[in-house]
Order: sequence, then C-alpha cells, then structure tokens
Amino acid sequence: MSSQTSSQIPSQTPDLTVPSPATADRAAPGGRSRIRRLPRRVRRAVARRRRRALARVRALGRLTPRELLRSRRENAAFLDAITGGTLGHLDVSEGEELRSMTLLRDLTAATYRAGPLALPVRTGALRWTSPRTNLREAAVAAAWEALETGRMSTAQWLADQVIRQQPRYRPAQDLQATLSARQCDPEGALVWQRRRLRVPRRKASPKAEMLVTRQTQLLDARRLMAMLTDRPAADPGRTTGIVADVETLWADTARREAATAEDVIPAVLAALDNGRTPLLSRRYFEAFVGGRLSRGEDLSRYRPLLEHLSRMNGPKEVPLATPEVARSIRSMSLEAFRHYVAGKSICLIANSPTLIGSGLGRTIDSYDLVMRFNSFVIEPEDTGSRTSVHVTIHMHDYNWDVPVPVRIVISGKPHLWRRSLKVRLRPGAQEWVGDASLRWPGRTLGLIGPDDPFKLPTAGFQFMRLLMHLDVSTAIDLIGFDFYESGKLRVTDAMSIPHSPGHNSAAERDWVLAHAVRVSPMIISMREEGLA
Repeated sequence: MSSQTSSQIPSQTPDLTVPSPATADRAAPGGRSRIRRLPRRVRRAVARRRRRALARVRALGRLTPRELLRSRRENAAFLDAITGGTLGHLDVSEGEELRSMTLLRDLTAATYRAGPLALPVRTGALRWTSPRTNLREAAVAAAWEALETGRMSTAQWLADQVIRQQPRYRPAQDLQATLSARQCDPEGALVWQRRRLRVPRRKASPKAEMLVTRQTQLLDARRLMAMLTDRPAADPGRTTGIVADVETLWADTARREAATAEDVIPAVLAALDNGRTPLLSRRYFEAFVGGRLSRGEDLSRYRPLLEHLSRMNGPKEVPLATPEVARSIRSMSLEAFRHYVAGKSICLIANSPTLIGSGLGRTIDSYDLVMRFNSFVIEPEDTGSRTSVHVTIHMHDYNWDVPVPVRIVISGKPHLWRRSLKVRLRPGAQEWVGDASLRWPGRTLGLIGPDDPFKLPTAGFQFMRLLMHLDVSTAIDLIGFDFYESGKLRVTDAMSIPHSPGHNSAAERDWVLAHAVRVSPMIISMREEGLA
C-alpha cells in the first residue's frame, strides 16, 4: 500500500540549480527573454587575468598559439624562397663567386632539415631570425654581397625579411640605409640612420645631439677594443660545419679588409700630407691599427689618421663657397638658357659604348651646341671633342674641372643642390652656372607628372623634354642613346657605380620612340631639321 501510494505521488523536489550570471534569463516585455551581461568589474577582472597570463607566457620566452602559427608560416615561406625562389637558382656569371649568398642557402636548408634546431624552427617555436640559428647574420651578409654585385632587388628582399622580423636589428638598419641611398632616396637613408643611432624623429636639442654623438663614439671605441682583445673560444660542441663555414667567411672578409687597408692607409696619409681631405672608412682604419697593435708597433705616426677620422665623424659644418668660386659664378636662369639655345642645333650625347668605333666625332662637332652628361668620356674620333653644356647630378664629382661654357647641376633636393655648388664647383672651369630654375626642370615645369612612369628621370631625358618644351632650337638630336642596353661608357672611376634602379629606361625609350620624327641606328631626331 505504501509503495503504491508513493509511486502515485509526483515528486515535489525543487530544482536547486543556480543559473550562472552569464546565462540567466530575465523576463522581458512580450514574454521574451534576454541574456544578462556580466557586470563591468567582472569583465575587467577577466581581461586583467588574461593579460597577466599572456605576460607570463611571453616572460618565459614562449609564443601564444596565434603567434606560433604565424611564426611557423613565416619560417616555411622563408625556406621556400631561399631554397627554391630567390636564391634557389643563382645566376652566376663567369668569374663571379657568390660565397655569402650560397652560404645562406646551404645554412637555411641545414637549419630546417637537420640539426638540433630543425624541430623548433619547423614548428614555429623558434623564429628563423633568432640568434641561435645564425641565419640573421648570414642574410645580412648575403644582402651586402647582392648589393655589391648589382642584384638590388635580392638585397632589398633580404633586408625586408630581416627588418620585418626584427625592426631594431642595427646591421639590417644600416643595410636599409645604404639601399635607400643607392636608390636616390636621401631622406629614407637619413631616417634609417637615425633609427640605427636611436635618434628621435623630432629635432633634438644641442645637448641631446651631443649625447648621441658621444654615444656613437663610445660604441665605435668599444668595437675597436673588442677587436683588439682576445675573444673567448667557442664551444666545439655547439659548432657545426655550416657555422664553421660562416666563421671562415667572416675571417676571410677580415683578411681582405686588412689587405685593402695596407693599400688605402698610405694613400690617405699621403693625401693628408698634401693638404687634401680624403675619405677614410672606419673599418679599414680598425683593420690597419689592429694589425699594427697585434705586432706591437709604435702607432704615434698614425695619429693624423685618428684626428682625420674624428673630424669626419664629428659634427658637420655648413660648407661655404670659397671667395674665388663666389666671384667667378655667373648664373643662368631658365629664360637665359632659352635664349642660349634659340635658333641653334643641339645634340645630346649619351654615355654609351655604342659610340666607340662609330666615327661620329666630326658629325657631333658640327652641331652648334653639344650637351654631355655626368661622367662623360671624350674620344675625338667617336664622341667629338666639343662640350657646350655639361649637365651633372649633384652626387658625383666627375668632370667638374673640365672647362665648359655652361655647367648645370641637377638635384631633386634644394639643400643638396646648394651644397654641391659650394663644395664641388671649380673656379674658372665654367662661364655660366644654371640657377635653381634649372635644378630639376622635369618636375618643376610639370613636364613629368607624379603619375608618369618616369619616377626618377635621367638627366638626358629631362633636358630632352626641356628642349622640346622650349621649342626654340633648329635641331634636337639624341646620339648614341640605346637606353643602357649596351652598358655604360664613363670615366674609369665612375664605372663601378651601378645604374640607379629608380630609372625606368624602358619607359623613357618608349616615350622617345613615340615622339621621334626620325630614327636611325645611332641618331634619334626629335625635330625635322635634324642632321640624321
């Protein structure tokens, strides 16, 4: 009876489950329910605990799952690019030895596929730019080698890879500053040099600049002392064959610098004795002095070298033109240049090897005006002997002493243009000097717009456009212009300067051929009255 009764009586046990604050429902108008949010103080506490946990993970040198996935992808992309793309198939010319670039490729493959670091690198627990892998230093060395051999795009790619992983790595910042300077971007080079020296972007006070200068001098002194002192031997248990090759490469580089310093330093001393101010690289000075100190030689006679190096690295003074230069300058404006070329035939001579053996010297000299550019070479039988106008970029110091009637200096930056006139202009070497209106005519006159493919027009292209814009000459002929297809014809000292990657020679060629009135193998006439 009791069991039957108990089975018929429904359970009256209440539900004692307490809903969580995040899922508790509260009645809303209309019979619907909405979720109640956590209080603000609870949400802040949860976020605070999450930040503390993330800080503990990073303090232990570990990566979060998201960072681990990104590191694994970046490591894999770098391996594919080095072993199969960027450096997988090096285009090595005859007699060229790319030791650093080949070493980076072998070291990358060995790091990913074998050795104690293969697993952490493949999983992303260790980034390829970690100092333990030695890939960071090898990538920078390979980028310098690519830059010296003219592979600008490869050097820029390697610099971007290192800086993306470690933006404050100073050797990479120094490399990027050099790349910016080679690409005719002095402002970008200055920005990267300031980053390397940890200089603030805003103009610092004189005291702050003095502290930065002193800090740089102390760093250089520490580098010199570290080179002269004995370094501890490396642990043989941690040295692999690839790392030994890297150390061998660095040792070979140091020996080459020491051998070069033996030739450079005496020439610098002779120039100082003659009252000149030659350029001196700090690494050659360090290699030279280090070798003398290791042999216990007296260094008192090399004190002028140290003083000259200190003057070079010290605060730079604003240069002033000498009184002779100031008295000899007669400026030529754009309007005066227009009158100078009006009613005359003019030819623009390219610095091209196709002129050698052409026998065009007499034809070139028959023009009323002959315009040459930068580091031109005179071969009377092939290039002619006359020069009426010399157009040169502000960066180089070639042919400034050649007597010409008109010399025009071009530069995209007004302060660099003024400085080059003060420093490089020779008194009596020219009758007229182009003023600021001829400094960068392609841009200032709107002949080349920001949307045109000529991001950095060559000197010849700019003045060809200027002459066509003025439209006062009886003939405008381009002689020897093959737009760098046959290489360069320059003075000996300028042959090592690479062709700037900022020039778009293909776009300039297309524009010239589209507007030319007559085209022959050696002469392109831009006016009907040309002599071709």
